[in-house]
Amino acid sequence: LKANRPDNWQQILRDLKSMAKAVPSWFESKRGVEMMTLGIDTAITDEGDLHIFEINSLPFTDFNLGQVAIRRVAYYRWLADNRVRTHRK
Repeated sequence: LKANRPDNWQQILRDLKSMAKAVPSWFESKRGVEMMTLGIDTAITDEGDLHIFEINSLPFTDFNLGQVAIRRVAYYRWLADNRVRTHRK
């Protein structure tokens, strides 16, 4: 980002972080379900504006499927061991 947008990379990074915090809860509220993973495909204009062109509820992680499965099982086990209730609508 810094190499391609030397004049405004810091603002773009702040905007990306803000988007990364806001979009998941918005998307979950629209779908009515909590998501474990989410992919947000964005574009950056020449002016530095961000545009979402796709949100994936199951982003492609084929190269990492084993690690994803291991981490999900560990997370679910932690939830069960700690008797944590998730909020489903």
